[in-house]
Amino acid sequence: MPGPEQIALLIDAENVSHRFSEQILCEVDAIGDRVSEVHVYGGKISCRGWMKALHHRCAKRTSLPPTGKNNRSDMALILDAILMPFRDGITHICLASSDTDFVPLLRRLKSEGCRTTIFAESKARRSLRQCADRFVLLRREVRAGRPSGTA
Repeated sequence: MPGPEQIALLIDAENVSHRFSEQILCEVDAIGDRVSEVHVYGGKISCRGWMKALHHRCAKRTSLPPTGKNNRSDMALILDAILMPFRDGITHICLASSDTDFVPLLRRLKSEGCRTTIFAESKARRSLRQCADRFVLLRREVRAGRPSGTA
């Protein structure tokens, strides 16, 4: 009988707002096993809100200085995700991003026997929605009858 899943939550802070943190954490906790690692990837500014939201989770921040290249934090996330099952015994990767650049990563993780969950907004393309074991649609908070993004 296999042991409990070891879960890693990887957050693309440049692609998903920290305003979704409560929904994402509730969904991850509902999986039922222990979250072993929480990583936030992005620039210093994009990581700030996530680090506040995750202060009780001991999240690790991979903050890269801006260089004009958009995908530096994506590459760091991909490298960590590929290594985690081998290095840390992670059996389930939860990824918060609407970026289709991660489709090959998710397919590779699944082919290696790692379970995958993607948390993404409605703007996520079909290819991203279909490549993970589970897709969770992120919904805007509603306050006073209006989405949180409106004045």
